[in-house]
Amino acid sequence: MITHLQQVNENTVYISGAARLGVTSTRWFKKIMRDPETGNFNLSSITPTPTSRPHVFGGHWLHQNTGAVLARLNVAPWTMEPFITRDGGQSWQSIRGNLPVLDNTSIGPGYRNIQMLDENTIILTYSLSVNGVYQTHIWRTDNGAAAWYESSFDVQPYMLVNIRIDPVSGTGYAAGWHGDKALYMTADFGASWTQKTPGPVPDELSFYGVDIASDGTVWAFGPNQTLWRTRRTMTPEFSADVTQGPVPLEVHFTDLTIPGMAPVTDIHWDFGDGNTSEEQNPVHTYTIPGTYTITFMATDTSGSYQVIKENYIIADVSVSAMIHAVMDVPEDQGGWVTVYFTRSYYDTRPAEPTGKSMADTIGLYTVEIHHEGEWILANSTAAYARDTYEILVHTLADSSIHGDGLHDFRIISAFPDGRYISPTVQGYSVDNLAPAVPAGPGANWLSDHELQLSWTASTDPDFAYYILWKSMDPAFDPMTIDPLIHVADTMYVDSDVQPGIHYYYRLAAVDHHGNMSELTPALDAHAAGILGRNGTPDHFELSTNFPNPFNPYTTIPYQIPENTHVNIQIFDLSGRHIQTLVNTYQSTGYYDLIWNGTDFHGKEISSGMYIVRMQTKNFHQTMKIVFMK
Repeated sequence: MITHLQQVNENTVYISGAARLGVTSTRWFKKIMRDPETGNFNLSSITPTPTSRPHVFGGHWLHQNTGAVLARLNVAPWTMEPFITRDGGQSWQSIRGNLPVLDNTSIGPGYRNIQMLDENTIILTYSLSVNGVYQTHIWRTDNGAAAWYESSFDVQPYMLVNIRIDPVSGTGYAAGWHGDKALYMTADFGASWTQKTPGPVPDELSFYGVDIASDGTVWAFGPNQTLWRTRRTMTPEFSADVTQGPVPLEVHFTDLTIPGMAPVTDIHWDFGDGNTSEEQNPVHTYTIPGTYTITFMATDTSGSYQVIKENYIIADVSVSAMIHAVMDVPEDQGGWVTVYFTRSYYDTRPAEPTGKSMADTIGLYTVEIHHEGEWILANSTAAYARDTYEILVHTLADSSIHGDGLHDFRIISAFPDGRYISPTVQGYSVDNLAPAVPAGPGANWLSDHELQLSWTASTDPDFAYYILWKSMDPAFDPMTIDPLIHVADTMYVDSDVQPGIHYYYRLAAVDHHGNMSELTPALDAHAAGILGRNGTPDHFELSTNFPNPFNPYTTIPYQIPENTHVNIQIFDLSGRHIQTLVNTYQSTGYYDLIWNGTDFHGKEISSGMYIVRMQTKNFHQTMKIVFMK
């Protein structure tokens, strides 16, 4: 009969048991070792008791050299004691201590277990018969058996045949029966036990044993080859190598999650400063002083579990000011960024450091920009006890089609205690404003095969050139076809035209950074009506627009009998100038001007009456038009 068997590593097995030959019984406790080089096995006897025939009932080995057993002394009255070895079974020492006498006449046969949680923590259990009724007792020591403490139960068990405790989490189970099945659980390394109802296991079923696998699965078995298992839920946990320090504070987070039944599928960190990570063990740098709460969430197929540590990370102010952002100034023509930074430790608020006067803490912050290998002063501000500062800095180039425009920035903090240089941060400026929509595109037929297009010059300071598109489809999308031409002038003569055919043109302005304006409406330039104007006009005229009233477009015909500078403007009834449609030098001819009812800013005008005024060196005329929504 084998009473104990445990393999402690790849080459070492401990085994004990009893045998009877006739009327003679023998007890044995053996150590089986395998030679990894030859593959041969060596069998040696070890004795945990001071008798010649030990009877080991239960045992547990922490590792190859250290183990503990419950063994019966082979002399009357055959009491049972726990023994420990720390040299692989060569010598044994009794660790009974203050345990009660375990008399063999009252100890239940076979119901004796022992487990080592570490070098000094040992748990043992036995069933004691009192007036023929068994009760299970569990004892625990955490000081190498210098003292034993009896564990408590919420319901005293009748018979427990096996215990197993996870030495890391302290969770453990004890199995047996108590009229019917019995399963007890501990969460404090065996100090206290609570009776559990093990799910769908039948009431009349008893347990013979229980164990915890390395992945946390709990296995229990009973009679008739029954086998049951369960699994603890995931327990999320984490730690950090540092929890307080000056910015920039680099923190290495470590995932300490104890998995549940299923493997972890997703991990999410919230560092409390607006940043997150999906890495298992991330490294995060805090750049802004403050106190941060960390949220860690782990997910498996059973659900998501999280742990929150309030005010876990404390990022202190650095002795140097720290740049935490370099942002482009929005809605400008480029060339400017705002540098945001946090104060230096010596920029005190509300009181000075111990032993410092106000005069001792007066300081200056200087923003420097790196250019051609040199650091150049860009802007400065006095230190006046703000937690955060922002300062405008002029850049040397914008991020555009010509390059990324990246600049290196740093802060010099100058105080009586010294000068401190911040880490470098990169940033760039952007021209956010596109040019205005070109005003007043018009067409004039010079001949049957020449069409002159003209428009008002752009007033944008960073204007570069115009893009002109042409199509015979009035609803064409310029972005789907190649441009007709890129031109910096305000006039273009198209020689690829035929009388009687409708040609449609759209125009856009582009600045030096590659920003493009919105496109003009499609201008319909065709020969019909124009050729019927009897060649060269002999007088100035601003003709009635059509349609009138209009929405959203109207055509304004006009003619000039000589080469001259033409100015056509729109005014409201109060005399306010709202748009210039033509302001350029034009050749003799007939023109059709199309207006889309917008002002200088590209905004649609309000419903009402407006004045069109045409003016040249030798001519002046006005007329009324009506815009109706």
